[in-house]
Amino acid sequence: MAAAGIGSRSLRNIAEAAGTSHRMLLHYFGSRDELLTAVVEEVERRQLDRLSALPDDPIEAARAMWAGLRAPGLRSSERLFFECYARAAQ
Repeated sequence: MAAAGIGSRSLRNIAEAAGTSHRMLLHYFGSRDELLTAVVEEVERRQLDRLSALPDDPIEAARAMWAGLRAPGLRSSERLFFECYARAAQ
């Protein structure tokens, strides 16, 4: 989901990309919306883990945070988080 976004992807599309069945997704998450909620919670958990690892010095913490925000590997998760957030706000 981080690589391709959510868009209008169905549970079947998501399951296929994840190498499982839509029934398994329904079993574990209950619905597409609950799956998206779990995705947002996981992205948020990863962000909080990064925050807790920041240095105690405020200047060094700001530098480390900025470096982390600019990391190319984080872009797909950030995009996914805001896509989910925008959908929830609707």
